[in-house]
Formats: sequence, structure tokens, C-alpha cells
Amino acid sequence: MLDTLSKAALYCPPFELCGNTFSATLFGKPENNSLSQLNDPVKGPALGRRLEAELLSRRVGKALAPSPVQFTDRIIDPKELTTKVSVGAHALYRNPEEPADGVPLEAGEAYVISPAGCPITLMVRGDTAFALHTGRFCLVDPHWAEHGICKEGRANTSICFTALNLLRAHSERPNKETRVKVFWSIPPRNFKHDLDDPKYQHINKGFYHKVRSRWGERCVPRRDNIFYPDLPQLIRAQCMEAGVPEENIDLSHAYMSATNPDVWMDGTAGAGRNVVILARHS
Repeated sequence: MLDTLSKAALYCPPFELCGNTFSATLFGKPENNSLSQLNDPVKGPALGRRLEAELLSRRVGKALAPSPVQFTDRIIDPKELTTKVSVGAHALYRNPEEPADGVPLEAGEAYVISPAGCPITLMVRGDTAFALHTGRFCLVDPHWAEHGICKEGRANTSICFTALNLLRAHSERPNKETRVKVFWSIPPRNFKHDLDDPKYQHINKGFYHKVRSRWGERCVPRRDNIFYPDLPQLIRAQCMEAGVPEENIDLSHAYMSATNPDVWMDGTAGAGRNVVILARHS
């Protein structure tokens, strides 16, 4: 393998889930690693060279990069990722016309995404694996939070339920064998939500009360009128609701450090992005 890991801000060395081997790497500052820059004639080539080196070093055969721009519960079929974006001698497979936040992973494939503070979640059962972008509104449909029903076109409140429904299909033991591992969420202390925010108070209040009522206050710790969503705890609670045993949910890599100077955590438009490569090796 190429000696590129020294540049990684965060790294999870190869690990096994259900007999399959995976690894995960996050690259952060000082570069802005947003995949949206790949079409930029000035910034794109440098980002492409970095991605090429990392994909080759992990012996990735195919890199899947769905477009997580709408915070959905959708898991896309890789056959629908029809846009091939060259990154040096390698390529990413995308489809900006079909936004999605999850994809199945086969051996030799990798999930590539450029989040700021959103966690990435891996769910595995037997030979089937799903890589998921588990941002706040992927986990809680904002329309459901505010109005009590899911937005038209959305099948589930959370992308976790979409993946778990697929994993438990045709089984008599719903999700008992499913394994879950969460990577690199923004820490709750850095994720402040004001219940009295003049612009977002309605969605913030809906989110807080719906999550607290259904999945517990551990997912939305609060101080006065400020609450701090704990996304890994929310993922854990949703998986347990769907029948995944608590001991099958691994949060050992679930958080970025609140004081890590090498990662981007501001997800606002125009801010820098990390890039995460979640690779399946077998």
C-alpha cells in the first residue's frame, strides 16, 4: 500500500464485521475536500490526485459517491450511479440527478463522501453491507419532526430504518445478526440548537420533542433553551428500536474530538469539507 496514511486526520484500521473486512479514513484540514470541487478546473485536479492516491493505496476497485445533498432516507442501487468522474487513473461513480444518502458495498468497493460533521454509519449482516450518510435530517425527517408525517416521497423517518428493513428482509430473526459501526460525528457540544431561534425554532422544537419522546433525552441533551443533538446515540437508539442488540452497535470511532484542529466541523454552505473513504476489502 502507498504510504499515505500519515496525512489522514482520522483512521480506523482494518476491522471485521460478520466475517467481512473494512477500513475507514477521514482527511480534513487544511484542504477543502468537497467532492463538488471535482468539476472545478482549478481546484479539481489537486483533489482528484489526492483521491486517486488514497483509492489506489486501499486497492479499491470501484468508488461509489452518491450525492447526499437532500438529506434523504434513500439507498441507491450502484447501477444508478452512472456518472463517471475521473480522479487521475481512478474514478468516482456518481449521479447528481438522483440524490441519495446510502449505498450497498461489495468487496473491493468504497463509499466516498465529503461531510463536515455528519457521521457515517456502516451496517452489515452476513455478506450484505450498507454505507450510510447519517446526518441529522437523514436520521429524522424534518417534515415528520414538525408535522408528524413523513415528507411525500420519503419511505421512513430515518435512513437507519431503510437500511435495517432491507437487511432483515426474508429473515425470521429481525436484525439480531446485524452489526453497526458509526464513524466521526460532530460532538454534541459543538452542535448547538436554540429552541428560541427566530428562524429555526419550529423545526428545532419539533426535532427536540419528537426525538426526546421516541428515543430518549440521551439523544438530545439540553441546557436551558439549548439542546445538543447526539447523533451516534440517536443512531444507536433507532437501531435498538429496530431489533439490533445493543452489543452489536460499535461507537468506539463515533465522535470527532471537539478540539481536533485537523477536521472540518462547520457544515454551512461554503465551509470546508472532510472526505471519508469507507472501504470494503473482503
